[in-house]
Amino acid sequence: MKRFFVQLLILTTIAVPVSARTQPVLYIGSGVGIPIAPGSFESNSAPGAIFTIGAGLRFNQAFELASMIEYHSFRVRPEANIGSGTINVTEFGLEGKLFLAEKRHRLAPYLMAGVTIAEGISSSAKTYYYGQETGNNFMAGSIGAIYTIGMGLDLTFSPHVGVYADMRARFTSLTNNINNEIFSFAPIRLGLKIHFKN
Repeated sequence: MKRFFVQLLILTTIAVPVSARTQPVLYIGSGVGIPIAPGSFESNSAPGAIFTIGAGLRFNQAFELASMIEYHSFRVRPEANIGSGTINVTEFGLEGKLFLAEKRHRLAPYLMAGVTIAEGISSSAKTYYYGQETGNNFMAGSIGAIYTIGMGLDLTFSPHVGVYADMRARFTSLTNNINNEIFSFAPIRLGLKIHFKN
């Protein structure tokens, strides 16, 4: 949470010299995340829930930058060597959106990219070897920066209220007591977007 407020402070600082051309924006959303990599994560985990809250700035007609908190929870499918449980990731970071249509259009597609950080991946699913618990949690470990690319659509209902839908690919490096590997998932998100008067 502390990182989130630091990012908001950075956004506010950026906005001061260009305040006449910016508009504050609030995001609230949820959706589903699809496991992609590594193979053990993709094959042993079901799509999981996503919850997002963020605040940012709309710069001119074409660009938005937002600070966000996002929580992901994937349910593990029990197998012979993995117990039931969940894999959880909480991220803090920045996302930028480049709109491909002017703000006056009600429906506006956009491209997006971002970078977030997380304390790591927590997991309540235990691993087993010949029926004996190994002491390791499935997919738990430390991760690097999480990089995001994606695309979406904004639908505006009024000058202050709209909805957004997007699909992103997220990837990072996962380090645990077994090996280093790529950790990746694809969140599909739907949410409410509120524009405030400058």
